[in-house]
This record gives sequence, C-alpha cells and structure tokens, in this order.
Amino acid sequence: FLNAPRELLRAAFPIYIFGSASPEPEEEVIALRSESGEPELIIGAVPYLRDTDLVSLAFGENLAEHEKKVVAGLQNHYRRVAEKAEELRAGRDIPVVLTGHFFLSGGRTVPNDGMREYIGGIGAFDVSLLPETPDYYALGHIHQPQKIGADHIRYSGSPLKMCFSDTAPRVVCEIEFTGRTPHITELPVPQFSDIRRLCGNWDELEPQLKSIAASETEILCEVSANDLSGAELVSRTDALFQKRMRNYPLILRSAKAEVHAVKAITPEQVAEMTESQIFELRLKRESLSDAEANDLRDLYRQAVLAVKEENA
Repeated sequence: FLNAPRELLRAAFPIYIFGSASPEPEEEVIALRSESGEPELIIGAVPYLRDTDLVSLAFGENLAEHEKKVVAGLQNHYRRVAEKAEELRAGRDIPVVLTGHFFLSGGRTVPNDGMREYIGGIGAFDVSLLPETPDYYALGHIHQPQKIGADHIRYSGSPLKMCFSDTAPRVVCEIEFTGRTPHITELPVPQFSDIRRLCGNWDELEPQLKSIAASETEILCEVSANDLSGAELVSRTDALFQKRMRNYPLILRSAKAEVHAVKAITPEQVAEMTESQIFELRLKRESLSDAEANDLRDLYRQAVLAVKEENA
C-alpha cells in the first residue's frame, strides 16, 4: 500500500518511500543533493523488516535456529546498506544516516505501553552488530526517547505517552552535521496533561483523588484499589467528584475483583477478550513461580509470532 505511489511522488516532488524491504538492500540507499547536484546527505532508508524478508523457514528447523538466522539476516541487510552508502560517499566529508524499526538490547521500556520486544520474528538485536561507518542511526519502535550504546544511536520515541506508567519526558532530536560529526539537541515536547497512576487502599487513594478533583491542571489518571469492589470504587469516586467530569479517572480498576474474576468467567466474556488476556488468565490458575510464568509467556509469544508470520 505505501509503495503504490512511490514512483509518482519521487518524480513530482521528490519524495522517497520505502514501505517494505527492497529485493536488494542497496536499493534503500539514496543521496539527497543540493540545488547544484552535489550530495549533501546519504540516507539508508531501511524500513520495517519482517523475518520473511531476511530468511526463509526451513522444514524441521527449531525456533532457536530460525531466530539466529533472522538476526544474521538483519545484520547482513544493514551491512549491505552501509557498504552501499560508503560507496556513494566515496570518501567525501558528508554524513550517512541509517533508519530502522526493531528492538535493540538494553532499550528502556515501561510495562503496558504496547511496545513489543519482538518485531516479526526478530527479538532483541545487539547494538554491536550494527555497522560502525554510519554517522547517525534514527530508530523507531521503543516508545521512550533514548540513546543506546553511543550518542549517535537513538530512538526518537513517541511524542505522546502511551500508558499511565510512562513518566519519561518527551523530546524531538534536532540533528545538525558539521561534516560527518552530528550535533544533537533534544527539544522538549510540550505536555498539556499530567498523567498519573494511583494504586493502593482507599484511605491512600482518597486524598489523592480529592487533590486531583480540585486541580486546575488537566490530569489523566488510572486508579486501582486493593480493598474495594468495582462498584464500591465507582460509587466513592463519584461522590468525590460530585458529577464533575474534569479530571475524572479514565480507568477505575478493582484489584480485589480481578482476583475473583480468575475463578469465574463466562463464555461471553472469553469471546470479548484478546488471546493474550486469555493466556494470562490461564497462567493465574496455575501455581507458577515468576520465572516459570515468564518462560511460558516467552514461548507463547514466539508461537503467536510464528503463526502470524506464516499467515501474513
């Protein structure tokens, strides 16, 4: 879909689109030129890479072997892009920038923000496997802005916070080059709402909610009560806010009710749940250590990814 208008846009503006992996990685390298035609910046526009872009699944191959091949395929893809970029640079003092969409080992994440550590069949990719010749890596996927391994390897992050547990400030990186040397300035993204996550018993939550109800600042909050049912939590919250909708919690959750919900759930409720939610409920019914549960989550995630890739 993204590639459909690419030739028209390139000829008319020019705008370059790389909506999927090119048959030859070298085709993803472009030189941006001045009005006089001299190259000023070389881009390795590597798009989102699925594992089927990198390697084919061999009959009888186990998942661990396949993952190793996928990582090797990703490394080879970037090596070829970087080599083509160096060929275009031809020793001149102009910068090379590579893009990417995957999870680098050591990346900082927060729970429940929708970020997956697996992209397609690609798990965490070690920063040491990236080519050293590019002058800047502009990466996407992790929602928190950060650098990994070196100052010039960065995730831009999302401009908006993706969940209530995310407290990291948002920035836009402005990059200026002197020759091949990047000068990086982090520009803060204005936040017009305060995001909070409140957890505890009602006697701890009540004063915080009173403060939120009286605040002139817009506050988006999630509330989880340990000692109240869902109906009790809603009733007490309603009484505090007295029908005022400003700053009324977006999510009211009863941790007490969630424990009981594991024991009794109807087929209709199951039909409305995601596969991951059903799997989590199944885990809660077993006497598992945290390590055992995490191992099963990893295996479940790998199985789901394998099925999705086969059906894509």
